[in-house]
Amino acid sequence: MSAPYENQPSKNLPEEYQWYDSVCRHFSQSENIPVAFFEYDKMVSTHPAFTLGVSLHHELLTNFDINPKLISIAETKGHLLLGMLWIPKFPVCTIMVGPVKTYKASDNDYIRLLPDPSTLSEDTARMLNGYIHASPVLSYEQLYNKLTLLNFIINGLESESLEEFASHSNSFVENVKMEQMTDIYRRKEFGVLHNNYFYERELLRNITLGNQARAKELLKDGSLYLFHPKYSPDEMRTLKDNFIITVTLVSRAAISGGLDVETALQLCDYYVMTLEQCDSMEKVHKLLTTMTSDYIGRTAAFALPDKTPPLITECVNHINANLTNQITTQSVAEHFHKRREYLSMQFKQYTGYPISEFIMRQRVENAKALLQYTNISLAQISFHLCFSDQSHFQRIFKKYAGVTPNTFRQMADKKTD
Repeated sequence: MSAPYENQPSKNLPEEYQWYDSVCRHFSQSENIPVAFFEYDKMVSTHPAFTLGVSLHHELLTNFDINPKLISIAETKGHLLLGMLWIPKFPVCTIMVGPVKTYKASDNDYIRLLPDPSTLSEDTARMLNGYIHASPVLSYEQLYNKLTLLNFIINGLESESLEEFASHSNSFVENVKMEQMTDIYRRKEFGVLHNNYFYERELLRNITLGNQARAKELLKDGSLYLFHPKYSPDEMRTLKDNFIITVTLVSRAAISGGLDVETALQLCDYYVMTLEQCDSMEKVHKLLTTMTSDYIGRTAAFALPDKTPPLITECVNHINANLTNQITTQSVAEHFHKRREYLSMQFKQYTGYPISEFIMRQRVENAKALLQYTNISLAQISFHLCFSDQSHFQRIFKKYAGVTPNTFRQMADKKTD
């Protein structure tokens, strides 16, 4: 953490507190996490030193119960986590660990800390936001583990398991319930509700079936976002979180529809990385439309009929995962411990192709993507997809794509110009 936050020994501390302050300082440095030392509600020291003219830690102290527990964890209204460690040797003393974020901070996250951020000057708000950005991203479990370590160092005591701790942290659960019921009331009053579950299920089902027309029709009628950001302190972050949930659901629906698992998951990673570069809500909305249309189109090319037996779906996934290996009808049958003739008959009944032809068609589809989106040579693609030679690759590609690989690449280049 950088200025205005400096991790230096605190000055003018009572002698009996100096060792505790030293532990707090070293703990803050090693874990890259803010630590504050309190006597009653008076902040004795803080690491890194927080030099802003706001009573930040006193505001945060109000998130905890009056009666101290050995370890406590509180969550602010903005989903920032705070840890508190009580020191039995000095019953009036406590150590605050945090705040920490539960996800990557975005601009203006300082509003998650104070009840009335509008009273802050522009400079103070900017510096406070920098403080939040400098704090680490931790889960509830990770913060608890750090508190148990600090408890062992400070108090020499073993801590209970996370499960035991959570089981009697009723105040946390009750606060969640209260906030949830209040939020439900407000959403109903203003008509801001989650999307219809049945709409979501219908859309994902049509993606799985590769039903492009119906899926696109549903996209026009509704939105895949699972909840509205109207009451969120950070609408952009909420939209992005919704996008991540959405692309995860859509990718799994596409896999169920026959899209290669690795392709579907790599595509998911690509869209999540692209998402983080979006700097406006409009760009997030456009990316959502692009992402869903992309998955719909890709899945349609690989879609299996409704009620396809699990064995056939597993065969398709196995083939797609091994297109860069020497895979044959016989090797697929042996993998699933089935007779070749029986499996071939079942496979053709549901896919419309013999296994050997399906393998070639899938290799051609993979070759199309490599030709369109990379500069890899025909020889490299031929070798990568296990064609016997480049001549064999060109012959098979033209048979199923209708044009030669070079012509296909030229056509794809023209579309992007």
